[in-house]
Amino acid sequence: MPLSPGNACKHIRCINITKNKNGYCDEHKPVATRPSTHARGYGKRWQKLRKWYVSKYPMCEKCNEKPTEEVHHIISLRERPDLLLAIDNLTALCLTCHNKEHRGH
Repeated sequence: MPLSPGNACKHIRCINITKNKNGYCDEHKPVATRPSTHARGYGKRWQKLRKWYVSKYPMCEKCNEKPTEEVHHIISLRERPDLLLAIDNLTALCLTCHNKEHRGH
C-alpha cells in the first residue's frame, strides 16, 4: 500500500501538507495546551471541595448576577500553595469576574 503524502493543514489559507496527527503543519501547530487540573495539583480533595463550594455559592460572590463558573483562590497558589483547600481563601466567581481578577481590575 502506498504511503499517503499527508493532508492539507487545517489553518485557514495554509497550503502546507502535514502528517501531524493534530492536522496542522509545523508552522501552524497549536501552542501547548494547559495541563489538566489534576496534573496542576488539583486532585480529588480539591474537586470535592470545589463542588461543595459551588453548591453553597451558586451565584458569583462579586457581581451576584451570574452563576458561579470558577472557584478562585484569593491569595494565589503560586504565593501560598498550602492554601489550596483553605475555605477562607476561596471565592465563587462568574467567568467575567474571574477574568477581571486575573487582569487586576
